[in-house]
Amino acid sequence: MQNILPVICFIAGFLLAWVLLRSRQHESEASLARTVEPVRESLAKVDARIHELEKARVGAYATLAEQVRSLIETQTQLRAETGKLVTALRSPSRGRSRDSGRIS
Repeated sequence: MQNILPVICFIAGFLLAWVLLRSRQHESEASLARTVEPVRESLAKVDARIHELEKARVGAYATLAEQVRSLIETQTQLRAETGKLVTALRSPSRGRSRDSGRIS
């Protein structure tokens, strides 16, 4: 019995130390959670704002893409009309004299 008493004391001491350590660990985790909570809230707000900005960006790019398509269409029409004008100016016209556009 004398040999087992130190072992029992060691085990009891070990268990007591383990219980205290676990208790302090929970307190430490709770303290850390309280410390980190404001940062977590700020990050959530930043994340929400990023999502809002991303939606706005997508809408802006869609509008810009539509404007570019419209510009390309207008440029194509302008090129076609310019080609027609060049052709009309190069071709001899009927009923117009060579000097018809000049002031005498």
